[in-house]
Amino acid sequence: MITPSAGFVPPMLKGIKIHPENPFLFDFYIDSGDSHLPQDQFQETSYKLINYFLASLTVPENDLWVNLSP
Repeated sequence: MITPSAGFVPPMLKGIKIHPENPFLFDFYIDSGDSHLPQDQFQETSYKLINYFLASLTVPENDLWVNLSP
């Protein structure tokens, strides 16, 4: 029998600050979650999350699709 594993919260992009005086300057707020990663691995994971977000900005609205069914 397989027992449920303990809950885990991965690192997540929690917020973004956009500077009005420079609209191409962003501050990203990353929550480390339960990961307890060393600084270099956390930075690498943060860059991945930021790149995923920036890539999502380049997708045209007509090409976006979200499955909302349960």
